[in-house]
Amino acid sequence: MMLDQLYESSRSLFPAYCPEFLDEDYVILTGVESSNPSNSRLLGGLGRVGEDVTNVFGNMTSEIVGAQGSNPTSAHSVVVKALEMKTSTEALARRLWMSFVAEGKDALYQEDIIQILGSHRTEEAEHIFSTLDADCNGDVSLDEMIMTVVEVARERKALARSMHDVTQAVRVLDRFLSVIVVVCVAMIYAAFFSSGFAKYLATIGTQIA
Repeated sequence: MMLDQLYESSRSLFPAYCPEFLDEDYVILTGVESSNPSNSRLLGGLGRVGEDVTNVFGNMTSEIVGAQGSNPTSAHSVVVKALEMKTSTEALARRLWMSFVAEGKDALYQEDIIQILGSHRTEEAEHIFSTLDADCNGDVSLDEMIMTVVEVARERKALARSMHDVTQAVRVLDRFLSVIVVVCVAMIYAAFFSSGFAKYLATIGTQIA
């Protein structure tokens, strides 16, 4: 997932709850905005403690089940959680944009992403930038970044709803087919043990034919 890669790179440059992104990180992980900077610092400190505890349990779970994806502090887990709410989605977009924009510039450029990801990932960086550059004008403003990430969150929710609908439809079909199987088995059972019922089925079959 594109946002996973960007967030992982952002977190490598600016660790979680660093002074530069204290407010954003708190919102990303809680979905709640704080209007008081001092509160954000306090909550950020508590968040770091909570993250450390969660990380320990997440690593323990990963070792037990053998799945790294179960770690709640992994980039993917954090991004997925952030995309659930608009406030955290926008905070994530701000963190990513401000992490990569070169000092003194007011827009994100393709070379900025290439520089962060490395020249060996140029093709990947170009693809990411083309996705972010919605208006194809060669740069990505903060508003454009927020709009793109919010759209990703919206599409993800729509896909989740579609999958839920498909799952429900499959369950209904499964129940319907189960009823048919039960009826067929009952008819076969009755025909096998009742000669009268067997003659009745034979008569119906002849009429249908």
